[in-house]
Amino acid sequence: MGLFSKAKENFENRQKINDYNYRTKEYIQEGKIAYQDAYNDLRDACWDVQCKFREFVNFKQQVLTEINRTLKKVDQNHSDLKLSLDVNFPSVENSRVNVPSWEKLDCLNRIIDTWTVPSLMDFVRDVDISDVFEARMNMDNARNYRDVMRAKRRELQNARNAVRSIPSFMREEKSKIRQLMEKFRKTADLIHSEKDREQIDALLQISQLLADSLVTEFIDNNYQVTSQYQTIHNRMAELNSSLDNVSWLIEG
Repeated sequence: MGLFSKAKENFENRQKINDYNYRTKEYIQEGKIAYQDAYNDLRDACWDVQCKFREFVNFKQQVLTEINRTLKKVDQNHSDLKLSLDVNFPSVENSRVNVPSWEKLDCLNRIIDTWTVPSLMDFVRDVDISDVFEARMNMDNARNYRDVMRAKRRELQNARNAVRSIPSFMREEKSKIRQLMEKFRKTADLIHSEKDREQIDALLQISQLLADSLVTEFIDNNYQVTSQYQTIHNRMAELNSSLDNVSWLIEG
């Protein structure tokens, strides 16, 4: 009877061990899939936005070129003005929105490397354990690994959602810039001398604001629009709104 009981216990333990080891492998696989699928979604979202982001930056650089050209023309027509010297124009090489933000969209791995991603070896070192108690503990560790990877999946999904929101943000800003440029062109035509201080101030505000937008970091490592850039974005809306009520622009 003792031998039979021992054999039965060994058999039941082997079954438990097999079950624990099997579930350990399942948890590990579920964790890896959860992370990899979310990573792939973020990667695809970045690829989709890359081209649109380049177009956005090129659009703003073209606008800045027009602004610079217009200010120089105003200076040439009115010798008492030096407006082109009053705006700090960035070079393409110094454009922070041009380079790092592209890299964040182009080099996904570089950004992900800055995040803390758990290593499987920190949880499970072997998926084939022969001791029932160690196998049970191994399974519990594998479950913890899966849960942590699911949490990381949520981080990746949040980043993906942030990336997907970038095109609508850029469309809204392009609309604001076009409205500002309409006011910019009208204002430039109204400047005849340094006495046109109100018009000059408006022209310089528009110019510097758009110049600043090219040297302000656009997105952070979580693919969110930075607070600094959001401030620029809000100032565009405020400036547009304030100029809408200027009498000399309405009459002009």
